[in-house]
Amino acid sequence: MIIEFVGVSGVGKTTFVEKYCYESNNSHVIVVDKKIDSYKNWILRNTYRFIKCVPFIINNFNWIGRLKLILWSLDLRLKDKIVLLYHGIYLKRQILSCLDSNKNYIIDEGTIHYIWSVFMRLNQAINKDLLLRIGEEISFPDQVYYIDAQTDVILDRLIKRGRKTRILENSNLKDEIQQNRQRLNDIIQIICKNNILDKDFVIYIDNSLPFKG
Repeated sequence: MIIEFVGVSGVGKTTFVEKYCYESNNSHVIVVDKKIDSYKNWILRNTYRFIKCVPFIINNFNWIGRLKLILWSLDLRLKDKIVLLYHGIYLKRQILSCLDSNKNYIIDEGTIHYIWSVFMRLNQAINKDLLLRIGEEISFPDQVYYIDAQTDVILDRLIKRGRKTRILENSNLKDEIQQNRQRLNDIIQIICKNNILDKDFVIYIDNSLPFKG
């Protein structure tokens, strides 16, 4: 089973993944590429990601071409298209590495997050047809944990962690958080209505309070 934790930036997804693994406390839960994603240095992290992707790129030119065709049809800067193509390749490689049906695989920033990032860069409402085209190429998770928190709590976490993130570039952070939350809600509603994901496998979590392990 592939599990994805979703939520707006600053909601505490990484903290909640750690909480989930701590409470599960068994070998059946695997955080895919946990070591690579733990590197704080952007260059080092993405160098290791690229090395991991090389065999996939060599063997999957046709699939990469299909994803490129979708992304290059969008009204985006070339830089954004390249970034999205790279992240799409890395994500697909992660998903294909989840081979053991007896284990639960957690992917940080999975397919739903990827689709959300496409529409965030487009700065538009969710388009069902585009969503389903991208999802068909990458594949959706089997279960989703939707992590949310009070807007003021998210805002405080974003400011305190001091990490550069696209959401902080907006002049009205509260509106931006709400727009991103709405995009996530729309994505989940669409994939549930199209029977891609059972609504019973979407678990909503309020992460407004800090986790005490």
